[in-house]
Amino acid sequence: MGLALERPAHAEMRLAQAPPWPPPPLTPPMAPVVVGPRVTLHVDNPNARLQAYTPVRWVDVCLDPCGVIVDQRTLLRVGGGTSMASQPFQLPRPSGDVLVEAQVGSKVKHWTGLGLMIGGGVAALYGVFYWQFSRAFRDPDTPDGVGNNFSDSIRNIGLTAIGVGVALEIAGIVLFSSHTSVEVH
Repeated sequence: MGLALERPAHAEMRLAQAPPWPPPPLTPPMAPVVVGPRVTLHVDNPNARLQAYTPVRWVDVCLDPCGVIVDQRTLLRVGGGTSMASQPFQLPRPSGDVLVEAQVGSKVKHWTGLGLMIGGGVAALYGVFYWQFSRAFRDPDTPDGVGNNFSDSIRNIGLTAIGVGVALEIAGIVLFSSHTSVEVH
């Protein structure tokens, strides 16, 4: 009887075998076939991308050169990275090849221009202040109110500050006007 109660060495109690973990991936559903024109993108800035609008945000579609098929109803723009975004546009036809050409503006130039415009305005205001302040140091005993050396120095500082302010303002306006223009053919 002892021999009958004895278990053979190879016979072990086994638990019910659990399925492997992690479970095998499911086959992905087929992506819907996009029907529309094939877009070719030409930009003058390698940072710019063709972007499509989703209900939440703008997503990148492709870089120059593109060659991707896009649904005609999709709202598109050129932008991304340090590029100024263009005005949104749609493709002009439901099929065929569409060429999108863009002259891309820079966000860095745009915001640098804003800084220069602010700095130029402040410098010009200080210049006007110094120019007006120089009148307080004119010699009242002279018939035409000619100033002394100190008054002339303050006036010259003021006029120089006005000139620098105007120059900064002009440079700032030029840089601030950086924008992206798009032509769709």
